[in-house]
Amino acid sequence: MKNKKIISMVLLESVTGTTLVALPTDYAYANEISYEKTITTEKENKEIDLDSIIKDIENNYLRQNSNGTFYILDAAYEKIDTDVVNFLKGNMNEINSLIISDQLEFEMKTVNSETEIINTANNIDISNLATNANSKGNATTGKILSNYSYCSNYVWYWWGYTTNVNKKGTELLLNQLEYEALVYGAGCGLAALIPGGGAIAAFGGTITYGTAIKNCKNGIVTGKGVKVVGVGKPSSGNVLKLSTIY
Repeated sequence: MKNKKIISMVLLESVTGTTLVALPTDYAYANEISYEKTITTEKENKEIDLDSIIKDIENNYLRQNSNGTFYILDAAYEKIDTDVVNFLKGNMNEINSLIISDQLEFEMKTVNSETEIINTANNIDISNLATNANSKGNATTGKILSNYSYCSNYVWYWWGYTTNVNKKGTELLLNQLEYEALVYGAGCGLAALIPGGGAIAAFGGTITYGTAIKNCKNGIVTGKGVKVVGVGKPSSGNVLKLSTIY
């Protein structure tokens, strides 16, 4: 069946409310706010919609154990791409570790036939997370994203988080992104470097380094920084998407 497997992607636009920005191709003009806001989010491959996949899992396959941790029913593999399910499972387990240690708590409830997952408790010490960074992630980015000096307004989900990164933190992210772009290429998707994220990147379910760099430069120009969508713990440094804050 053509619809037996859904390959997932687009980056959580309903979570981030992201609007991409077109900067001048000549970076020499980065200090001028001459960007153009566009109405479309980055959907280079319209077959992929990670936001819809996450919602599908929440409504049909996501369950909670008695200790509050999450698990995904094996039936999800019959409809959703195996690599995508495994990717979400791996990052869900990082959030589960925060639930087990009583740093996070979630409640699942059904409202109008839709599953809602509410973060009912947040006792996270971000600085403590930073000292226990995931060796499989990006340690440099993880140190930035798990530092209250740079980040605020963390919002937690069963698969990861979002956070606002201030101008100074955005400058540090930009340095790291530009370095990685030299190594992997500006056209490489951010998710390609996340453990298990190859399927996400392959189908356009993440922004490229080039776009991430442009968005960081915009955030520095506006002075408001960027909003980051990350999977797992912030200390892992695994970023799916970042958008300029205006």
